[in-house]
Amino acid sequence: MTPEKRRPYWLCSATKIDPHQETIMESRVENLSGETTNLSSEKIEELKAMLQRAQAKAVESAKVADQAIREHPYPAIGLAFGVGLLVGILVSRR
Repeated sequence: MTPEKRRPYWLCSATKIDPHQETIMESRVENLSGETTNLSSEKIEELKAMLQRAQAKAVESAKVADQAIREHPYPAIGLAFGVGLLVGILVSRR
């Protein structure tokens, strides 16, 4: 081991380590680190795709709700009033 290369903290507490074992351990840590990065990238892409699908669904639902409110404005106002009244009663009881 060269002087400029420091041992990782998990190797400092060991009293006697074969240099070959140390190399093997370091390579395993590096491999695991690379695998974790790859998995993280894949998961990020999956989450982005899920977010895009959820956003598209939300926009479509908002369009449907808007159309229903425009077609039936008075029942929509009554429904909003009823839901607001119910939520107000439930919140005031706590």
